[in-house]
Amino acid sequence: MKILAILALFAFAPYLGSERNTIETVIVKPYKSLQNYEHFRRLVLETDHSGIDNIAGFELEWGYQYKLSVNVEKLKSTLSDGTGYNYSLNKVISKTKVADTTEFKLFIAPHRYYYGGESEEMNALLTSINDSTFLYCEEVEIEVPTALMAVFKTTMSSEQGKIGHFTFVEKNRIRLVRM
Repeated sequence: MKILAILALFAFAPYLGSERNTIETVIVKPYKSLQNYEHFRRLVLETDHSGIDNIAGFELEWGYQYKLSVNVEKLKSTLSDGTGYNYSLNKVISKTKVADTTEFKLFIAPHRYYYGGESEEMNALLTSINDSTFLYCEEVEIEVPTALMAVFKTTMSSEQGKIGHFTFVEKNRIRLVRM
């Protein structure tokens, strides 16, 4: 009987001290990236932690880098999309504005869904605000200089999309600098 108890103790020892919730420090980049998720595309956070693309209670302001304290909750079972953790904001440790000249890459995809299913207007990720500004993913405004307008409009009407290089203009507004 003692032998069984000792064997059981060794078998379960790795789980005895483990916690389902931890707190981690996470660096969030000053922009988001486009993610292909199931059958649609969405903008997600860019972090120094490869598993974190969304943090409940946190709203990114484009052009600011953040250092966050994040609550990490291990789920009892992995979700069908592979999610094994929930992340929520504990506190903002720092928020630092990056230089407006900081350049970053963002993939510009013209469509939200891979396989249609919605009207062309509902499927569009890019909406024209005026002749030179477009709303992307209903979140960030993109200013397009006249010299890049032709290639940008070609990207808007394509199936594939293209990587653009951007700089920051103001809150939730970026400028295309090359494509």
